[in-house]
This record gives sequence, structure tokens and C-alpha cells, in this order.
Amino acid sequence: MENFEIQNKTESIEKVSLVEKRLIKILPTNEIIEVFGEDTFLIGGLIRDLILEKDLSNSDLDLMTRLSKDTVVSNLKAKGFTENDSRKFEENKYSFNDKGTVIELLINGRRIQAGFIGNIDAETLTKQGDITINCCAFNLKRQNILNVEMLDDVLNKKLKFCSPESAKKDPWKIFSALKQISRIPDIKIDAETLDIIKWCIPEFIDFFTNNPEERTELQHIFGNINSQEVLNLFKNFDTKGIFNQIDFIKLTLETSEQYISTQIEHITEDVRQEIIALAKKSFGRRLDINKLFNNKINSVTYSLDGTGYINACCLIGGERIYAIASKDSDSIVNLVNDLCKHNYNIWCTVSILSKRIIYLAQRAGLRLITNPKIIEKILVNNYPEYSDKIVIGGYGSYTTFSKKGSDDAEQVLLMS
Repeated sequence: MENFEIQNKTESIEKVSLVEKRLIKILPTNEIIEVFGEDTFLIGGLIRDLILEKDLSNSDLDLMTRLSKDTVVSNLKAKGFTENDSRKFEENKYSFNDKGTVIELLINGRRIQAGFIGNIDAETLTKQGDITINCCAFNLKRQNILNVEMLDDVLNKKLKFCSPESAKKDPWKIFSALKQISRIPDIKIDAETLDIIKWCIPEFIDFFTNNPEERTELQHIFGNINSQEVLNLFKNFDTKGIFNQIDFIKLTLETSEQYISTQIEHITEDVRQEIIALAKKSFGRRLDINKLFNNKINSVTYSLDGTGYINACCLIGGERIYAIASKDSDSIVNLVNDLCKHNYNIWCTVSILSKRIIYLAQRAGLRLITNPKIIEKILVNNYPEYSDKIVIGGYGSYTTFSKKGSDDAEQVLLMS
């Protein structure tokens, strides 16, 4: 037992060191310190997403600084920044949130949101946060993780409230927990945390009933890969209409400007025919045109070549890619990679016989899911009618699945 504990401690130290090294590599530390001072801390989702191996190229940097608001503004003006009238992130401009407690700007193209903490101890402040996987803090000057116990929760995907008693009184902390449940299929929820969430559901409903202007935020916990698990928590309650204006599936996905993402119902007939023609070239006799625009697909993302014709496209339902077609491999890899960068979860299933598609999906940033429980959870959460119909199997080094009674080849599941 003693050797096992020593080994675990050693592994933990190595993991902490690896996270610190990766943060040092990606953060514009010197530029941040010039503006916000040496006693500045990174906190929030970037550390979590780094550990979850998400694409970080579009991630915000949430900071805490001990400098006063006036000092930070003075530092920015000395660097040529001016105040922005709107709250858009623009080069060489800064703005404040509605309460004036957070300053927002771009540094080296990175969106920065910094709060002013004065003399409050950083570790004390993080313990006043919402959930531990959002509150791991990194000291930019010392370049180390301050609260390793919270980092351990991130490493192990544990959902815990920073302060259970505080969470019972704050619907936004419950919201934060629900948001991560909806986005992380293999998140681990201990009994205490789950009990708090369930106990708070009536008050959560009452809060959004009495504050209808806040209901747009609820969109963030729906349309995600694991949102059905969140919805299940509300099934025995009268939700009083708080979800009436919520889209339970994403209508379109985010992309960079070089791609076009739109709902199927809004595409022109010319675009529809181009997609069909491209799919015919990609799939030949194997193509079933009826599957291109069935009721599971609600959006399409595509790119144009130099002559204005579609050279790659993805047919999508929510966050799931159902079909891809392209003139060349690089075009589709770049398109799927762009979707991975701009959306928290992208996923698809591929026939085990389509090794080339599996290879291209991995090149684009998707990873094979090998945990049978997670595969079944994702499929059933998105398609409850598949409950008790999923058969998990294996094909060489792959974990595969099929549906009972189906003659289709086994498939693998990939997600970003």
C-alpha cells in the first residue's frame, strides 16, 4: 500500500508539472504582466480545457489581478489602448462589463477578461468560486498551480462545488455544474454534489421564472453532447416554461469566416444540388441520396474553391457530423478541424470498414472513444430510443458498437 501511494503521489506531481509547462508555453505571460502586474492569476476554463485536450486557439483567458482598475487602464493607455464604446473584443481597445468589475481586451489575439481582487488571497478567492474544475488557479509570475487539490479534480473529471453550502444559495453555481454535465460525458459526479443539484432544482426553476431576461443563458446547457442527462434532472418537476425558447439541438455550428454554416432549410436549390453532386463523386454507388437530407440533419457547413463552387461539406445534426464529402482530403480535414476549434464538442460515428475516413477524422482533431460506457452513454443520451439496443464489441484495437438486429457494419465513435 505504501509503495502504491508513493507512486500515485509521483504521478500526480508529474501531471501537475506537465500542465504548468503547457501553460507556460501557450500564455503571453510577459504581455499580460506588463498590463496587469506580476501578481496576476489565470483561472477558469482554459486550464480545464487544456487537460481535456480541447482546442485552445479560441479560448478566453480569465485573469485575476491585484492592480487597481485605474492602474490597469493607465498601463493600457501607455501601450496605445483606447476605451471601446461597445463590448466587442477589438485590437488596441478595452471595455468593461456592465458592473465595471471586469475589463475585457485582446492581447496577441487572445480574448482577456480580468477581474480585480485587491488584497484577497487568491486561494481563498478560488474557494468562493462555483465548481472546482473551473477554479484551478495559475500564478503567472511564479508559473505554478496554486491549488493542486482543484487541479486533481480536473485531472479526474470530478464535479464538485467549491463550497457546497454556498452552491445551495446560488442558482448560477448550479448552472455552472449543469453546463459541465452537458458538455463532458465522462464527468464524475459524487453523491453529495448530485444531491445538492437535485435539491436546488426547484429554486433554480423559480429563479429563471422570476428573471426571464436571464433565460437566454440556459441555451448553454442544451444542444450539447450530454444535454439529455441535464434534462433528465428536470423530468419530475414543473419547469414553468423556462425552457420554452430554448433550442434543444444546435441549429448551426460556429466556424471561422472562410466557411459557411447554415440551416438546411435556408440553403438554395443550387447549393443543395452541388452537395448532391459532390457526394456522388465521393461515395459513388454507395450513396443513398435519401440520407443526405433526412430529418436528423439540420445544418450544413461548407467551403468554396477559388471558382466559387463547394469543395468540401459536412451535413450535421446538432453537434454530430452525419456525412462528409469533398474534392480532396485536405479540404475536408481543414473543415472538420475548423469545426473542432470553434465548437466545444464535435462527434461522429464511422463504419469500421471505412478506415480512410477514420484516419482523416483523427487528422482533423477527432479522437477515438474506447470506453464502452462512454460510447453507450453518448448514443443513448442523444437517441433515447437506442436504450438497451446498443451492442458493444471490438475489432482489433478499436472499440465498436452496433444496434441489435441491424445488418450494418460495426461502427466507431469519435469526438473532439
